Amino acid sequence: MAYDNGDPKNDWIWDIWFNNWEKNMETSEGCLIPVVAGIGNHEVNQKDASLPQEERAPFYLGYFAQGGKTFFSRAFSPYLSLIVLDSSHITPVSEQVEWLKSTLQSSINYPYIILVYHVPLYPSHRSFDGEVSVEERKLWLPLFDEYKVNVCFENHDHTFKRTKPMRNGHVVEGGTVYLGDGCFGVNPRTIENFSLGYLEKADSKRHFWYVEINANELKAQAIDDNGNLFDEVTILPRKTGK
Repeated sequence: MAYDNGDPKNDWIWDIWFNNWEKNMETSEGCLIPVVAGIGNHEVNQKDASLPQEERAPFYLGYFAQGGKTFFSRAFSPYLSLIVLDSSHITPVSEQVEWLKSTLQSSINYPYIILVYHVPLYPSHRSFDGEVSVEERKLWLPLFDEYKVNVCFENHDHTFKRTKPMRNGHVVEGGTVYLGDGCFGVNPRTIENFSLGYLEKADSKRHFWYVEINANELKAQAIDDNGNLFDEVTILPRKTGK
């Protein structure tokens, strides 16, 4: 987000970030759009893992964490269960599995389940065999598939990406679509993984995803830094119940 890298001296970066948010992220009714933030590597001091977590990610934990945790869920009734995970930046992937299963189970009657986390299961730039990506596919992916998650928002690779619908590593109609890859205000990287078969579209392009949800469909639109719509996907609601 603000690239503070867990350094208390970088408080000024957040001042700029919040000022920009206040100026630009306002609804037509004059309300400020709220922030639901997942943790990434640039919110964390990666040099000293022995530090207490509040010292490793002082700004994220001060501004955004839910009860001191870096993984949490939010229900936007009656349609959406939003689940935010931590790609081992503070909390190891393995320590979130039981909580994730319980949270997905409690979300089975929502027509849309969306996951947000930083390191992609299906990277567009970095290696498919990256340590965290492999661990997430091993421990989280079976649950994503079991509970028929609609969409996962992935980051870290600094590209535009939309995957084909996926289940258990295979292209399956009605499977989970993975959108990413975290390229809003940074220099885009190259696309390296088209040959692996899971990418529907990908590009080295700054963008953000704009999502609208109703009872009938979820529509995600990719908008570039000039305000141009250049990709969109429509996803149907999941059948409620596991």
